[in-house]
Formats: sequence, structure tokens, C-alpha cells
Amino acid sequence: MPNRSGDWFRPAERGLKQAQVPLDARPDDRAFFAGHQAAEKAVKALHLSAGQEVRGRRIAPLLRQFRPDAARGPGSDVDPVIAAERSDRPFHRRSIDFDTAGLPVPAGIVVYTPSELEALAGLRFGQVLSAGTVRVYERR
Repeated sequence: MPNRSGDWFRPAERGLKQAQVPLDARPDDRAFFAGHQAAEKAVKALHLSAGQEVRGRRIAPLLRQFRPDAARGPGSDVDPVIAAERSDRPFHRRSIDFDTAGLPVPAGIVVYTPSELEALAGLRFGQVLSAGTVRVYERR
């Protein structure tokens, strides 16, 4: 089944913009309606991104129907590994500069230096990492 979550999320973003009212303005029914529509579409996009069918218009029941455990499985996330030539930052702070918000699935970026990757080579984790890695870009 193709992921059609974007078909709901893009209109949700547009609806949210329509619902935004300056703080000094008095919101009218159109703003409330647009806000509700935006929330409903965003929740439906969440369901679709997890491969879950959903029906209904009420936001709270739609949220209760979401099954996060069903969203896990092959293709449910991506874990980019970046081999940096060097880094002055501690390991746990290296991924801060990478914005993953635009990716279609959750992402957990990890940045290793060459010496760290060499140290991992003899460990089970390093072997699994090496076997499961798909290179998408390599600077020459």
C-alpha cells in the first residue's frame, strides 16, 4: 500500500495557517473550523504514515485509535550513519546539526569518526552495522 499520508498532511498544514489569528484579533467560527480541520487531517496523516486505515471526524477518538506499535517494522524508520572526517564534539552531540524533520519517516542520525568505526569493526554491533549499511553518498 503506498504511503498517502502526505495527501492529508499538506492540507493540514494549509488549514493550520488559515486558523492562525493574530493575538489581538477575535477569532471567528472560520478560524475554529480551520483549526479543527487541520488537526483532523494531521491525525489521519499520522495513521496513514503507519499504514493504518482510519475513518471518522472526531479528533479524540481518532487519536485513541492510533496504534504506535503497529507503526514499527521494516521501513518504519531510518538510521543514517555519517562517517565524519573528524569532530570536536562529543559523540552524543554530533547529530544536533542535522534536521530530520523533512524526512518521511522518523530518523536517528549517528555520526562516527573513522577511528570510532575502526573500533566497532571487531564488535558484533560493528558487524551488523557494516552488513546493514547502504551507502547513499561518499565524498571522494
